[in-house]
Amino acid sequence: ASVTAPNQVELRWLKANPSMLGTLFTISRAVNGSNDYVRVGDNTDTAFTDQVNASDNSYCYRISYQDLCSNNATPSEPVCTVLLQREGESLGWSSESPFNGGFGPLRDYTVELIDSDNAATTLSNTGSRTDFALDLANASSQQLRY
Repeated sequence: ASVTAPNQVELRWLKANPSMLGTLFTISRAVNGSNDYVRVGDNTDTAFTDQVNASDNSYCYRISYQDLCSNNATPSEPVCTVLLQREGESLGWSSESPFNGGFGPLRDYTVELIDSDNAATTLSNTGSRTDFALDLANASSQQLRY
């Protein structure tokens, strides 16, 4: 799951078997931390764009499918977006793991300082901390990407 705009989350996945012709995928979403999944779409392709306000919440998604014989698969393990927000002079993000399938918590985060040519000029490892102090003195010459 990738947040590609403030109101858009893009999902891409692989078929369990490349020969799965005519498969209908069902995409379900829940607010991160909730198990209240609701169906947000169906697709025969292995991509889906969800129109949701990703600036307010982190969301988790599960994919299930139905084959040509109408057999329903068990939903996938959830994948979740990370909520990134500026809080005063720091950057903060949600601590929940984007991968809930038994991977455990993330151990390291890296904040990249990007110049106007889109090249990483500084890499800052925050360890398991979910915040980063912004250098506002040089704010006009940088972009932040995680």
